[in-house]
Amino acid sequence: MLPGFTNTDELNKYVRTYIIDYLKLVPNRVLNGVSVRGPDLQKIIDQCTLGSFNLEDSFIVFDLEKDNTGDYFVMQEDETTMSVISDFKINYRIYGMMSHMFGLQLQAMFKDENVLYSLYEKGVRIKDVSDMSTINEFINNTMWPRADLSATMQIRFIVRRKPDEYFDKNTESIFDSIHIVEQ
Repeated sequence: MLPGFTNTDELNKYVRTYIIDYLKLVPNRVLNGVSVRGPDLQKIIDQCTLGSFNLEDSFIVFDLEKDNTGDYFVMQEDETTMSVISDFKINYRIYGMMSHMFGLQLQAMFKDENVLYSLYEKGVRIKDVSDMSTINEFINNTMWPRADLSATMQIRFIVRRKPDEYFDKNTESIFDSIHIVEQ
């Protein structure tokens, strides 16, 4: 059985790290869309100075969403562990003058056999990668070049049940006190 993730935060961190390593990006340029606040988006210039991104600063914003049209399986592994295999879609929005190039690289990354195998070893199976689309987006009085693409992935999550001592200890006495009345 493939390894898996215990929660979506773990998956987000893994995907983010993988993109940073593959595309050789500065870590603060790959952002989880949940943490982005529009005009508050800032880059660190030095230890204490923040500045806004400009068009030469390419960055990627990604977000994870459950794909409700895809597969969903639940398997009991043992008494306390279950596997949930489900489809998720990760949407990528790439901003900046190099957005088209990074979009093509990201699209190629998900078609590279070594990448596919590496992701599969971790519990991620790439099912589909969309075609890249480009658009110009007007943000804070600036026209930003933007490239979008998404990848549909089948993910294995590991769900561990904590033993319920009260229930496990009292189950027998609860069921022993039930009497079936026959008519």
